[in-house]
Amino acid sequence: MTRTRLVKGKITERTGGNEIYYAEGDIVINAGEMISITSAKGVIFDNPEKAPNNEQTEVSLKIIKDNFLPLGLKNFKGETENDKIKFEILSRKGTAKGLTFLINHNGNTLVTKNIDEIAVGEKALIEWNGFSDAKIYDSTVFNEGELIVEVTGADNEVKETINAKYKKVKWVDIKIDDNSKNIDVTLRVNLKDGGVIGDGVPKYTFSDLESMALEGLKTYWSRNRTRTSLIPPTDFVTINNEEYLVTVNALNSQENAMDDINLTYNSETKRIRSSNPGSVTGVLSFFANIFVPERVVFNSHSFSEERDFKLTAAHEIGHELIKTFGGEGYSYAHEGSSTLLTQQQKNNPLPLTGENNLMEYYSDNYYDFDRTLAAEKDVLGLLWCSIIKIK
Repeated sequence: MTRTRLVKGKITERTGGNEIYYAEGDIVINAGEMISITSAKGVIFDNPEKAPNNEQTEVSLKIIKDNFLPLGLKNFKGETENDKIKFEILSRKGTAKGLTFLINHNGNTLVTKNIDEIAVGEKALIEWNGFSDAKIYDSTVFNEGELIVEVTGADNEVKETINAKYKKVKWVDIKIDDNSKNIDVTLRVNLKDGGVIGDGVPKYTFSDLESMALEGLKTYWSRNRTRTSLIPPTDFVTINNEEYLVTVNALNSQENAMDDINLTYNSETKRIRSSNPGSVTGVLSFFANIFVPERVVFNSHSFSEERDFKLTAAHEIGHELIKTFGGEGYSYAHEGSSTLLTQQQKNNPLPLTGENNLMEYYSDNYYDFDRTLAAEKDVLGLLWCSIIKIK
């Protein structure tokens, strides 16, 4: 565009603020006589600045639906789960420059990312690994409160809610500190008072049994380098060739909790077996729930009865964990160490050194309390149970 203005007289301009000129090419001033520039504070010659962009811009945001699990954790078959949540930002009008991508949870900013430029009609793909800028992952942000994605810098306002939920179960939350490589697991169980068997006076109340069961879950499902009897230490998990320490904290709750199980006190001398078919997930568990009681029994006359009860609680409740991860056969056959239906022990000698697998049966001896814990695969499976579905 060209504009020509011819004035035969005098032009006077008064500006209350600044008067700024921009040109993509040259600015040429011609005078038949003198050019006079005066200033109260001086005249500055400097490098040119770019003209402000007055082009109207408009962007849109799309959240890609998918399953999500941080750190590329694997499922029971060894397949890596999707570890990125993906977003598409489309420039619908104008060239969008200087955009900011934000993820906020309940008003607190978790992630900030700058986007230099998106040409009109083009898309920018943003991938989020689920961690905040402080390198903290908290699965509860996907299930509690508002998780909002926002793009600022365009002329229109862009906000979308990440609609997500736990895909498999609601009874486990995980928090990962990728700075210290610590993973905290919150496990919600539903422990019921199963009463007393026999005429003896109970040494412990239901509250005592509840505390012992919760402690047993923490002791035998954590892998956090606290087992001094394991030399060299093996009680940790390895993810992406890095060592992580996992601590499990169990809570007794009726809300968003596992299938309920009774804690029963046995005052008789005859040992009574504990069992836990768990929730109904298939044909096998359907019939097991009809014929097999769900209970952890405190056998008051057994050897080291308190430690025995804690380990037994971790084992029986553990059946629901590994069934969710590995299926009914994996759980009911005790990871191959017993027959599936009759629960008969197979030839599986207790290891003389190293770990004892909490969820296996051993054919020649009872567990070594100090060396017994959930296997690394099963603890990683517990983390897998927190898989998220982006809707």
